[in-house]
Amino acid sequence: EGPVHQDEVARRVVSLWGLKRTGRRITEAVARALAEAACHRQIEQSGLFFRLRVQQSFPIRNRAAVTSPSLRKPEFLPPVEIQTALIAIVQSHFGVLIDEAAAEVARLFGFKSTSAQLRQVVEDEINSLTQQQILERRNSKLYANPISTNSS
Repeated sequence: EGPVHQDEVARRVVSLWGLKRTGRRITEAVARALAEAACHRQIEQSGLFFRLRVQQSFPIRNRAAVTSPSLRKPEFLPPVEIQTALIAIVQSHFGVLIDEAAAEVARLFGFKSTSAQLRQVVEDEINSLTQQQILERRNSKLYANPISTNSS
């Protein structure tokens, strides 16, 4: 499973230890352990998200039935997973409205509605993909950039 947010790793450690909550000391210890593992190239870090180094694909995970409430928080959705979903959605359409893309991403992740916070997280990744020239934004629609699509 990955990428996983640092706070979710800490929550799982607390759960495995049979504790009730994640305190400051545990959070800091987990952060140090993750940083150490990343430093020794045992895992990859991107912002506050961590994954195994061998992970090359990023499946879109439906979170409708997850038990951890943090896995349904928009800020805990891995940017690379959102980008994977956006690219899949845009490639399956001939131009998709930005609002429709955000709603489809929400559905792929198992959300019944698209909150303002989720919409913002998705729009941040749209901006990242357009800056990388993977997607193009024209007339309020998103298109796959034919140059980046052909070079993939």
